[in-house]
Amino acid sequence: MGRFPKGRYVHLTEICRFKEFIISMHQEVERSTMPHIHVSAHEEEYIFKINLLGRTIVQDGDPDDEDRETIGTWIRFRRDELFSNWANALKGEPLTKVEPLK
Repeated sequence: MGRFPKGRYVHLTEICRFKEFIISMHQEVERSTMPHIHVSAHEEEYIFKINLLGRTIVQDGDPDDEDRETIGTWIRFRRDELFSNWANALKGEPLTKVEPLK
């Protein structure tokens, strides 16, 4: 079981769903918070950082290698949309849905 009990983050907005992954982001964030997403899968929750270098960085939780690679690939393909959502969250504006991996 992951470090975070399922459902711990109740103030999240779902931005994407594919395979077994539910990907969410906080609707409002503080400027000092690093861009990140919350991923629920397999009864566990993880936090992945969104970075400009395209590296897959797990901030919290311990996903298996396949999940880490899948989410990392999705982040790299959708990075601009994720940063746009993060900018919206900083302004308290609505988040938009992000396309899943195909």
